[in-house]
Amino acid sequence: MKLNLPICCLLFLSVCCGQVASSQIIEWNTERPLVWEDYQKKHTPLATDGLWAAKTVYKVEIEPLNVSVDANDNIRNYKDLTVVAQFFPKKSWVIERNDILLNHEQLHFDIAELYARKMRYEFSKLQKSKVRRMDDYQEVYNRNWQACKRDQRQYDADTNHGTREAENNLWKTRIDAKLTTYAPFARGN
Repeated sequence: MKLNLPICCLLFLSVCCGQVASSQIIEWNTERPLVWEDYQKKHTPLATDGLWAAKTVYKVEIEPLNVSVDANDNIRNYKDLTVVAQFFPKKSWVIERNDILLNHEQLHFDIAELYARKMRYEFSKLQKSKVRRMDDYQEVYNRNWQACKRDQRQYDADTNHGTREAENNLWKTRIDAKLTTYAPFARGN
C-alpha cells in the first residue's frame, strides 16, 4: 500500500527526562494494544519532523522512582527495582491513520517492552545474588537502553519507516518470538 508520507519517527526519552503524571501514560500491556485515539498531541509541523506520518513517544523507566541509595552506592530497596515500558499519549501524534502504520508504531512500543523484559531478567539475576550497588543496575539499564535505540533505528531502516510491509512482518515475527522467550519477565509475573 502506497502511503502519502513516509512513516513514523520515534522520540526516545530516557530515565533522566523527568516524571509524568500516571494519568498521562500507558504502560505496555499485551491485552491493551495502542489505538489511534492514544495519539493525542495536535501535530504542529516542524522543520525537524521531516515527512513523518506519526510520532510514538515512549520510555523505558526504572521503578520505583523513589530508589533509596546510601553513601556507599547501595540500594536499600534493591529487591523492589523493576523496569516499565511507557507510552505518552499527550506527546504522541499522527497525521495519516491506517492499519499498516498503527502496526508499525505498535511494534516500536513492543521493542521497548522487549528491552524492559531483558532488563527485568538481568535485574532479577542481580537481586538473586543480593547485588545492591546502584551502578550495577544502572549499567544493565544503560547497556539495554542503547541496544533498544539501536534496534529501533534498524527497524525503521529495514522497513523504511513501515512502508515495506513484508519487512515489517518479519520484524513482528522476530520481536513476538523474543517477547515469548522473555515472557516470564513480563510485568506482573
